[in-house]
Amino acid sequence: MTTYLLPVFAYLLGSVSSAIVIARLFGLKDPREVGSGNPGATNILRYGGKKAAILTLLGDMLKGAVPVLIAHALGVDWRIPLARAWQEVGYRPAIQGNLDPVALFAPQAELRRRVQEVLNQAAGRHGHIFNLGHGILPDTPVENVRAVVEWVHELSAAQQERTDKSVG
Repeated sequence: MTTYLLPVFAYLLGSVSSAIVIARLFGLKDPREVGSGNPGATNILRYGGKKAAILTLLGDMLKGAVPVLIAHALGVDWRIPLARAWQEVGYRPAIQGNLDPVALFAPQAELRRRVQEVLNQAAGRHGHIFNLGHGILPDTPVENVRAVVEWVHELSAAQQERTDKSVG
């Protein structure tokens, strides 16, 4: 259920103009009718002062941050290192990604190396969902896709076994 409600919530939250809300709370004119006509922090600063502008800016920032903070998983493009993605979202949600779909056209030895590279970046963290950066391209060799699935299972199990031995 959350899977369907989160995008709706994020859309609705993003639809609310922080500048208009702050203007009403401060008894200011509607920012769409004053100055540049842009309902943003800069326009609020021009006629409403620093405090109103800072609150507008914070409101706009929170609109983007709240959906990310409550998300259960976040898909990332293959060009974003997994460690950076986790760091930027506070290590909270699961991260889904990160193999370049073009790698599926590589010879299997190179492809296996790339799969291992992604798993090494994940470092056995709970919350990693191995995935392609943005889907399978047309004409991708099916045998390479099958091999990737097998390698992810095999290499993940071996990585987990090593982690369990070092902890226990």
